[in-house]
Amino acid sequence: MYDSFWNQSYHLFHFFLAMFLLLYLWPKLIFPQYTKDRLEQTIANYLLMAFLMLAVSFFLISVRLYEFMSVAGVLALIAYHVYVRRRRAQRLSAGEEDNRLVQWLFDYAEGLIHLKSSIVPFLIRKTRQLGSAAKSFAASGLTFYSFLLMAVIFGIAAYIRFYDAVHSPVPTMSDGWVALKWIKYAERQTLYPDGIYPAGYQVFLATIRKFADVDALYVLKYIGPLNSMLIMLGYYFTITRWTSSKAAALIAMTVYGVLSELFFHVNYARQASSMSQEFGMAFVFFTLYFYVQYMRTGSRVTLWAGMAGTAAVGLAHSIPFVWIGMGMGWLLALHFLLTRGKEWRRDVHLALAGVICVVIAITPIALAYAFRVTVYEGVTEFVSSEKNTYQLPELVPMDYAALASIVLLFLYACVKKTAGKLDRLPELFIALFVLSTFMLFYFGVYTEREVLIVRSRDLWYTSIPLIIGMGAYVLFRLLGRIRIRQAIEAGAATAVLAGSVFIAPPKPIIPYKLESKTTVEQYLRITRLYATKSYLIVSPRIQMFPLTFGTLGKGSHMYLETGSPSLLNDFDPTKPPLTRYGQEEHADVAADIFIFKEKQIFQVSQDEEIYRLEAPKYKRYVGEYKNLDAWIETAKASLPPENITTFYEDDNLIIYHLYRPENKLDREREVRKIWS
Repeated sequence: MYDSFWNQSYHLFHFFLAMFLLLYLWPKLIFPQYTKDRLEQTIANYLLMAFLMLAVSFFLISVRLYEFMSVAGVLALIAYHVYVRRRRAQRLSAGEEDNRLVQWLFDYAEGLIHLKSSIVPFLIRKTRQLGSAAKSFAASGLTFYSFLLMAVIFGIAAYIRFYDAVHSPVPTMSDGWVALKWIKYAERQTLYPDGIYPAGYQVFLATIRKFADVDALYVLKYIGPLNSMLIMLGYYFTITRWTSSKAAALIAMTVYGVLSELFFHVNYARQASSMSQEFGMAFVFFTLYFYVQYMRTGSRVTLWAGMAGTAAVGLAHSIPFVWIGMGMGWLLALHFLLTRGKEWRRDVHLALAGVICVVIAITPIALAYAFRVTVYEGVTEFVSSEKNTYQLPELVPMDYAALASIVLLFLYACVKKTAGKLDRLPELFIALFVLSTFMLFYFGVYTEREVLIVRSRDLWYTSIPLIIGMGAYVLFRLLGRIRIRQAIEAGAATAVLAGSVFIAPPKPIIPYKLESKTTVEQYLRITRLYATKSYLIVSPRIQMFPLTFGTLGKGSHMYLETGSPSLLNDFDPTKPPLTRYGQEEHADVAADIFIFKEKQIFQVSQDEEIYRLEAPKYKRYVGEYKNLDAWIETAKASLPPENITTFYEDDNLIIYHLYRPENKLDREREVRKIWS
């Protein structure tokens, strides 16, 4: 079963091991350490590596060499090249190369070094160091308590968002099915199968899947809630680095992790769904932090990290990309005013970074357009859609709390005593950036553009926890330097968490589904049992195509009556499966055919907006299943009993298994495929 402990343990381990290898361990080998702040270094590496992964993957897809070994090989060569350059820069003495790694390998090959005698003391030493560090951390009082509080918040937020991912294999919302299909097309070295649309998200997941070596369905399910957790980490990271107040950061995390249901409204389900927009959102606050740091310090590494994050977002989704661009505009204006133009080079560098990122983002799309690939139909409809029936958004208490925090933060930034002219830059930037986001959200209705009206909600809702956290920081500053200030802050964060749990008791997010859990679980069962064989799944539902297409086995999909070929219109039930009407030789299809028939049509809730689009399909399915019953009865009367059996059956679903024993024709076709 999908939600069994061992199944989830296996796939979660593979998924997070691939994430750890690609986005934590590998970048440590490639990118230089520029700060002693481990979290900042890790996040900078994450942004840089995400863009590097996308750049390598896009290139390999374009030259039709996108395979696990090619991706791993390119990244390994980059890591080795960087290693060699570093060692050359760290010579032990003039004219002497530091080739200790090569020497160690030769010594080991010659038996001069024994792994046990080398590794065991190293592990013992590291274990003792970790033990002493843990003891000193546990004795740190409020710091340790803040860590525990953060762990509790992350735990509650993870339960709310990961519950559906580990209990239901069904892709969430309509976007999940599209993403699954595009992931599998990317693995088959095809971009934009349905038209031009930013493909960075799907390419990123396809690369993760190559290293995780699991069905793409699992990667898709896990990455959605993980994106939400990274957004929450963005609040903690930016607030603690700009204010040094862990309590303020914990309050922001609580607002997003526990209270989102109160102000995200219909968009709340997106936090547990796999969406390219939310993937881009996970980069936004990290990226803007590094841009602010560059404008304050001039460190080129922070500029590169910000550029990498911006470019990665630009390749994945245009909405968060434009949002970052808006932040860069505010940052340029504020920096120029605060420095009176005396540090204009940083302004120029930031502007150039924005231009370069725009070029990177549009390059794959421009190349596709040059090859006459049309724009994805859904994009053109959404962007051009106009509605004049919208009203000004109705504000809830959390909106007012965020607006009050904007005013409070801006006033504090104006009166704040600073040692340097750029010390007030983070506060001013956040206040104006979030204020402009609210203006888009509130007054965007006057544009009558659906894309702005709908997507600006996501931007504003995502901004609320950040600005409330910054507002809490200002309130804490009013306490002055009293001795128990840290204790008061920790108590306030605890009270906010306790009150939030009382107001909004944690319960899992369950996004709407277009397919039943049983159907997808049986698909996974088929892929497991027939991993080394070809098989064909027949179903009238369009959702089955992204499931079966490009699976780890050799799956393919066929419709019942729509499309060409289709089971009921083209194939004779009285002959060996599957043989076309009027022919004697069976078609070149798999020997194992699984026909899905719903006894009770699974339907999305009528409360969901997408129901009106799906309802006509449900009526069509009823007619097709009636015709299927007649086809199956004829097949049962004509074929040997062992060639048509019931693979699975319950009250809602039955799956027929048609089997064709291998014959001379199958072997001849297989030989032709091999030699062609």
